[in-house]
Parts: sequence; structure tokens; C-alpha cells
Amino acid sequence: MTTFDKKTYIQQKFYMNSGKPKYYGINKYAFSNQQLKWVANKALNFSSKKNPSQWQILFISHVPLYASMSLPNDPLIVNSSVMDAIIQAFKNGNSIDILERSDKFRYDFIHLNYEKQGKMNVIG
Repeated sequence: MTTFDKKTYIQQKFYMNSGKPKYYGINKYAFSNQQLKWVANKALNFSSKKNPSQWQILFISHVPLYASMSLPNDPLIVNSSVMDAIIQAFKNGNSIDILERSDKFRYDFIHLNYEKQGKMNVIG
């Protein structure tokens, strides 16, 4: 890509035609399709570990995943329910299908199967 191509890509991806940003990060948070898939398929894949049941998993974020942990006026994270479903399936050693979402914060259909790993210890 040339410098011009990168600039055009950034303008189209993150800015409206008026030049204003599409999203103001201070008021809008979201888990992207890529982030959801990475957590589900890479970070939580313990199939190559010798003793997966001895691991403990801690999720850390600078924005609370659950509304009950937020201040009254804090916005919810878009797709936080999907992240929660991934965490719960992993924790309980379940299989789950997450149907796709097709709006601007879209994600693809996700099929997860954590049954072979069994229940895992999520400590936070």
C-alpha cells in the first residue's frame, strides 16, 4: 500500500464523509468480530496444554463487561453479550452456536465446542 492508500482506507473506515469520526471511543465501546474470534479460538484454546484443568483464567479490561459493574451513565460494550456467552461456554465446558449479527458492529456465526477441554476455572 502506498501512503495515499493507507490514508484513504483510514478515512473510509473511521470517518464519515463530513470528516467527523464515525465513533467516539469515549462514548462507544465494542468487541469486534476479530476480537471475539481471537478470544474464542486462540486465547481460550487449551487443547495443546498438558494439564488444562490446572490453569486459571483472568479477563482484564479497562471497561466493565457487565452493566452491573458500570457507573449509571456508562455505555454498555457492544457485543458484550457475545463475549459473555463465549466465557460461559468456556467456563462450563459447553458447546455453543452464536448467531451472526449484521449491523455496523457485525460478527460472523461462531460455533464453539469446549466439551473436550471440559470445565475451566475462570477466576475473574
